[in-house]
Formats: sequence, C-alpha cells, structure tokens
Amino acid sequence: MQRIIRMTMVVMFVLVAQAASAATIYWTNWTSQTAGVPGSAAGTISLPGQTINVTYSGEVISVGDQGDWDFQGTYTLPGVVDNVPAPARVSVPLYGYNGALLNTISFSSPVLDPVMAIQSLGNGGNPASYYFFPTSPFTLLKDGPGHWGGGVGGLVQSGLMLTGYEGNGIIQFSGLYSSISWTVPDPEYYHMFTVGANENPVPEPASLLLLGTGLAGMGRAWRKRRR
Repeated sequence: MQRIIRMTMVVMFVLVAQAASAATIYWTNWTSQTAGVPGSAAGTISLPGQTINVTYSGEVISVGDQGDWDFQGTYTLPGVVDNVPAPARVSVPLYGYNGALLNTISFSSPVLDPVMAIQSLGNGGNPASYYFFPTSPFTLLKDGPGHWGGGVGGLVQSGLMLTGYEGNGIIQFSGLYSSISWTVPDPEYYHMFTVGANENPVPEPASLLLLGTGLAGMGRAWRKRRR
C-alpha cells in the first residue's frame, strides 16, 4: 500500500512539474516560406523529447528578414510566457488585402493553449484586424512597443476580433488545437506573426496510464483492508 502511494505521488509530482514549466514557450523555427496569395510556410517547434511540425497556408508577402521580436516587455508575461520568440528575426509577414483569404496554421500533433506573437498590426491612422474562427477563442495577454513603434493599447480585443493600431503583443488560444484559422478583414501594409507551444502540454499516455494504475491499486488495497 505504501509503495503504491509513493509511486502515485511521484507520478503526480511529475505531472505537476510539467504544468509548472508551461511558462517556457518553444517558438516555431520557420525554415521555409513561399511568397504568394496564397503562399505557404513550414517550420518546427522543438520541444524536449518531441518535435512538432508546423505548416501555414495563407498570405505570405515576402521571404527574408522580418522585424524583431526582442522586446521583453511586449512579448512576455511572467508565469505564462517567460521568453520572447526565437529566432528573433523569423516570422511570417502578410498584408491582408484579400480579406476573404483563409490563413491557417496546422500542427502535426495537438497543442494545448498555443501562443501567437503578432508584430506591427495596423498603424495609428490605418488599423488592421485579425478575425479568428469561433473554433479559435483567444485571450490578449500583453501588448506594447515593437520594432516599428506602437505601445500599450496598440492591440484591442473584441470577441474573436483582434485589432491593431501599430499593435505588438501576444495572444493565447484556449484549448487543444491541431489548427488555427483567421482572416484579415481590415488590411494594412506589413504585419507578421509567429506561434509557439508549451513544453509537454498534454500528459503522455504512459504517464496517464501509470497514474490510473496507481490510483486503481490504492483503491483495491483499501477495499481489501476494509474486508
């Protein structure tokens, strides 16, 4: 009985430790892009012990050096997102001039509560918006100044709509995702995004099985002792 309790406590400790590490975000390394409307991009999220392939289909206006994510106060929220996107100058840029075009990020393995970083969405005199599908509810975590200026209040959330006035910041989607889709109904020249995932966001089946086995063993031992 004591051995089972100890084993179960170890498993629970591991699962809690994994949850506690969720503030570390592993960002996509975009390794290939094809400009076009639609265009495409592909990369990987390298988690400890797991690699998630990331693909994007949608508008890609250019390929090369885009902006700079190295703004700690804008792209981090302590305890939720502890690190800015890296590589610091890799992202996917778009205009949104075809407002009906569907932009979709797909993951090879489901990701729990993915984080998207957005840079230079709209400007003071020409706001731009991302409209996320009802299957992709999100929360605006943080915004602030970026490579081309802007500041706090530059991103505004209204339901599933994110509007930028030279907006820079991070948003987080709620739930388990294999893909995220949005349109850009209000276009503006040159804004960009990248996406990241938590470490071990979903407990491995083996861990869940071990936890269930331990709890079941405790139950059997308790019933036997009662008899």
